[in-house]
Amino acid sequence: MASEVLLNELRSIEEELEKSNKKVTDENAFEYLAMQFFCYKIKNIKPKLYDIESSITNGPNDGGIDFVYYDDEESKVVLGQCKYTENMKLNDIISELNKMSNTVENFKKAYTGTYNKKLKTNLQNALDRLPDESAGNVEYCIFTTSDINQNDVTNKLHAENNLYSKDMVSVYGVSEINSQIKELIEKAKTVNEYKIEIDYPHNVLQYETDNVSGIMVNMSSESLVRMYDKFKDEGLFDLNIRKYIKNKTVDEGIKETLDKERDNFWFYNNGLTIACSEYVLDGNKVKLYDFSIVNGGQTTN
Repeated sequence: MASEVLLNELRSIEEELEKSNKKVTDENAFEYLAMQFFCYKIKNIKPKLYDIESSITNGPNDGGIDFVYYDDEESKVVLGQCKYTENMKLNDIISELNKMSNTVENFKKAYTGTYNKKLKTNLQNALDRLPDESAGNVEYCIFTTSDINQNDVTNKLHAENNLYSKDMVSVYGVSEINSQIKELIEKAKTVNEYKIEIDYPHNVLQYETDNVSGIMVNMSSESLVRMYDKFKDEGLFDLNIRKYIKNKTVDEGIKETLDKERDNFWFYNNGLTIACSEYVLDGNKVKLYDFSIVNGGQTTN
């Protein structure tokens, strides 16, 4: 049975989509939820809403595949089937897995004429991205609001003679989904989103690796003051182990610079570091999502 925490997340997704004039059912929102918490593993869907929407293939002739996600880190194609029902049985799970597996086999043989356009594009692109050493690295995922006995699923997969192995299958019942949502939400209290101003558009120093990216900017002190006033008790410093340590000498030095040498503050201060799940550059503004100040509590205070 869907818990209150799961239903709350569905409502949040539906409200976010309504802002773009998209009205969806709980069944549709459940697809977004599965990708949010199990593919992107984020507690705030907003920065990945477009990516998730682009990945959803559910509809007529979808080959039993509701979404296609390419996991860059694992060089893996993740295929999802979402069943918003409390009545899913073991044989139903196997049937859905077989349907997805057959679809993939058809794509490998270029038998794609019967499938919808979005599935053709998304699945073919994902399969083509697999490097030679990871060919065939596909994970079949079932998400359902039914209670699932994981041992029964494992035993059934052992007994079946299918094209996919049990290692290629992940089945998430309502308890697993609830646990994942709670873990991500409760992991650390952060600020959901805020938009800061910088000195002038696109004045940023950027750096990125395969897994993370970051920018250095000249942040408006007015933005910092507003951020502090609004979120100081709502997760602004919760990822900062030290938070604010009172130090009379340092505090008075910072205050004196602000009072008497404001133009030199940029040179004297080491700045602050903000960790976030996502950031978006928008002219002279930077949108931050799920963030906290991890270094610079002294300066901010």
